[in-house]
Amino acid sequence: MRSIRNIDFYFIDDDLLYLSFFRKQFKPKFNFNLYTFSSSDAFLNKLKRDQNNNNLKVVIIDYVLNTEDPDSRSGLELIPIIKEIDEFAEVIILSGYDNMDVKATGSTSHPLAFIQKNDHTFVRLDSVLNTLISTYEIKRRRFDIKVAYFILAGISLVAIISFLVAFLWGR
Repeated sequence: MRSIRNIDFYFIDDDLLYLSFFRKQFKPKFNFNLYTFSSSDAFLNKLKRDQNNNNLKVVIIDYVLNTEDPDSRSGLELIPIIKEIDEFAEVIILSGYDNMDVKATGSTSHPLAFIQKNDHTFVRLDSVLNTLISTYEIKRRRFDIKVAYFILAGISLVAIISFLVAFLWGR
C-alpha cells in the first residue's frame, strides 16, 4: 500500500485560459505538486517519468482535448493509457457538457468522478478530493494494522517456539 507523502496533480486542458484560472484557484489542503498541460502527449511523457515515485497521482483531465487535431484523444480515451502507466492513478474528468451520454460513456472507463465545468467546479472538485484522500488514508491505516498484527503474530510464534524448545530441552 502506498503511503501518501505527497500528491501529484496533473491538470490537462487545451484551453490555456482555463489552465491559468485553474492554477490560480486550485488550493487543496494537502502537500501537493501541480503540473498543468495543454496537450495529452506532454502529460503522458511526464506521467511516465514520474511512474516510480510513491506519490498519489490525481489526473484532472478535460473531456474534449484539442478539437482542431483529428488525432487527439478525449479524456476518456486516455484513461486506459493512464492506468497502464500507473494503475493507482485516479482520474477525474471535467467537461463543459452536462450530457448523460457522455457520463454513460465515461462510466465504462471508470473515472473517479465526472465534474461539469461551471461555477461550482472547484467546490465539487474539493469535495471529491477530500473523499479520495480520506479513503486512501483509511486504506493505509488498515494496511498498517494488518502489518502490525502479522509482526505481533510472528513475534508470538517465535516466543512460543522458544519456550517449547527450552521447556522440552530442559527435561
